[in-house]
Amino acid sequence: MRLDSFICPCDNTSEFKTCCGKIHNDISFAKTALDLMRSRYSGFVLANINFLISSHAVETRNEFNPTETGRWTKSVQWKKLEIVSTINGQPDDQDGKVEFKAYYFEKGKLKFIHGKSRFIRDLNNHWMYLDEF
Repeated sequence: MRLDSFICPCDNTSEFKTCCGKIHNDISFAKTALDLMRSRYSGFVLANINFLISSHAVETRNEFNPTETGRWTKSVQWKKLEIVSTINGQPDDQDGKVEFKAYYFEKGKLKFIHGKSRFIRDLNNHWMYLDEF
């Protein structure tokens, strides 16, 4: 099986290579804040730490701990991403917010992260994760 021919973790319906895989290879394919949110979830599922770093805004990148994140994300079994709401973050916007729930099993228990993420455009006009609000 090719590495990119599996179902994308962000929605469980599309192939990774035509969904988040495109964004992992070229961040300019993230046309909305939601696109980047979904691809970052896939980055956590796949423990693609390099992508998580590169999709993090420079302003807050120093708050990201790649070693600890890599260790933790490999220790859990990711189940699904649920998008709760979005505010702005469309192709013509400069910022956006995405509220989500990311479900996972940790030590045999189903848990979830209920996050509210802020996204901004960088100097290259690419969507970047900024922080939680």
